[in-house]
Amino acid sequence: MKPIRCALFLFLIFALVGCSSDDESPVSPPLDLTVLDTQAKIDAFGALGHTDYADRLVIGVQNQPNSSIVSLDALQSLTSVKGLAVYANDLLVDLNGLDNLMSVGVDGLEIEENPSLVSLHALAKLESIAGDIFIGGNGALPDLSGLSGITKVNGDLSIVENSNLTSTLGLSGLTFVTGDTFVGMNGSLKSLAGLENLSDVGGNLGIEENPILIDLKGLSGLMSVDGHFNIRMNHALTNLSGLEYLSTLKRDLAISENNSIYDLVGLTNLNTIGGNLGVEKNSNLNSLYGLDNLKTVSGTVIITDNDELSALSHLSNLSSVGGALYILNNPELCNYCGLQKLVEEGFNGTYAAVGNMCNPTLTEILNLCI
Repeated sequence: MKPIRCALFLFLIFALVGCSSDDESPVSPPLDLTVLDTQAKIDAFGALGHTDYADRLVIGVQNQPNSSIVSLDALQSLTSVKGLAVYANDLLVDLNGLDNLMSVGVDGLEIEENPSLVSLHALAKLESIAGDIFIGGNGALPDLSGLSGITKVNGDLSIVENSNLTSTLGLSGLTFVTGDTFVGMNGSLKSLAGLENLSDVGGNLGIEENPILIDLKGLSGLMSVDGHFNIRMNHALTNLSGLEYLSTLKRDLAISENNSIYDLVGLTNLNTIGGNLGVEKNSNLNSLYGLDNLKTVSGTVIITDNDELSALSHLSNLSSVGGALYILNNPELCNYCGLQKLVEEGFNGTYAAVGNMCNPTLTEILNLCI
């Protein structure tokens, strides 16, 4: 689970201190925070008829399972809030009652640890998020239908540990995330369908620890990632099909511990990496096919612990590496001819080839590949 941010923790502690257990009226403590942690408080708050609500609204309490709240029907009048968090409501199955919500402000949207939640459809009118979106630990949620009105996230997007989530359907309107995007540890996620219109990520992009994710075709519209791009521990992923529009990465690309990946098809148009390139511990990777058009890596290249990799032939257009070049512990690797152009162009960084079947020097690469 995403670590609890200190600010959120302090907000909730402050709210709880200011609220006695037998007070059933809505609570509005300092720090622009309103906590509704019982059904009675939900209903009383709804009776006030708020529309544009200036505070951050918290339904439930983070990390404290709650069986009191079963319905948000009383919140029908809400059209905007500064922030919305729905935390740890064991019996809440949907968000009906938030049907008229159109915008969430800078405190963002968090839907976390609601084990019975099966639908986000009530958020269908939501169009504007001025902060982060965090959807995590909702064990019954099958998809993200209801969020299609959101075109831009002005912060981070995190989809984490939703054990029944099979796809990202519902995010079809999303084109731009200004911060980081992380899709990780979703045990049933087979597809990123729904993200096809996402073209730009302003921060880091992580697709990590989704054990049955079979492809990245849902990222078929992705053209730009300004931060690091990590593809890690997706054990059913066989290649990178879906990334064909990606031509430039401003920071690092790391492809690691994907046990079924056998080549890098999908990166065919990638020509520039502004940081480091790491291809590490992919136990069935037997080819770098897909990197054929890569010309420049501004940082270090490290290719290590890929048990089946036998050749570097698909790096034949690589002509510039700004950092070091490490080829380590690839037990089947003996063909280095894909590095010939790089060496001919005068690569003068640190070079190490150790623990491979063959470990030639740069001079030997030139002589052997003429």
